[in-house]
Amino acid sequence: MNAPRPPRSGESKLVAHAEPWKRGAWSLKEIRAFWQQRAEQFKTSPQATLWEMPLRELEIAAILRYVKDGTLVLDAGCGNGYSTLAFARARRAEFHGVDYAPKMIQYARENLQHMPRAALRGRVHFFVGDVLTLGLAAATYDMAITERCLQNLPSWELQRAAIEELLRVLKPGGRLIMAECSLTGLRRLNRWRRRLGKKELTDAMPWHNLFFEDDRLLNLPALLPAIRSVHIDHYASTYMLLTRLIERGGSLFRWLPNVGRWGYFKIYVIDKRG
Repeated sequence: MNAPRPPRSGESKLVAHAEPWKRGAWSLKEIRAFWQQRAEQFKTSPQATLWEMPLRELEIAAILRYVKDGTLVLDAGCGNGYSTLAFARARRAEFHGVDYAPKMIQYARENLQHMPRAALRGRVHFFVGDVLTLGLAAATYDMAITERCLQNLPSWELQRAAIEELLRVLKPGGRLIMAECSLTGLRRLNRWRRRLGKKELTDAMPWHNLFFEDDRLLNLPALLPAIRSVHIDHYASTYMLLTRLIERGGSLFRWLPNVGRWGYFKIYVIDKRG
């Protein structure tokens, strides 16, 4: 999850330091406390985990391209359930949402109870859990989804361990959809901002996030035998180009055709061997 504050006048819309090694690491206890506080502050609001709603809706639409009817899906780091319920409204699949922060799950269940259709409520379940040790049976799910969840882990070693745990609970041939932020993409965007005479986005990564290096994920099939392939979906490229480089605001940008590899909001698609 990634929850930047609203910008003050004249500021970027983004939020803390672009290079993680320039600040101290954080603990998992601090992460839980942070998201507990966010849950209490925002309760059932969709902005509990991301302020920028046009980008959030674009992310949900991009993930839905991979979700099929009739499947069992794990939403790891589900927050207060906003995206999980959006997925369930759009697809006739069963969704299990898990989050590390108990208060997030409290408000996810509250959001679920407010859903008007009983049939929908029967297909969605929320519970507290740790993405590093899910405590779920192996080979259970057809798909697992993360939305800005694994980037909260303070090291690549922990991020990789979480990926392995998510692969463990996937069925053979299952798919992991990681909608996470890319440090590779952020650096590229900043290079172009410098060329255009703009300041770097030095506040793009919150203190509690470690964005992903693309090559580390693309090289995982050589390191983890369970992985068949990894590819990157640059679903937010046009939106990020226009809002972060050209800096013309507007929620309508999310409906423009997607081109190029701009920006740092990406989907990493990891397919498990059958």
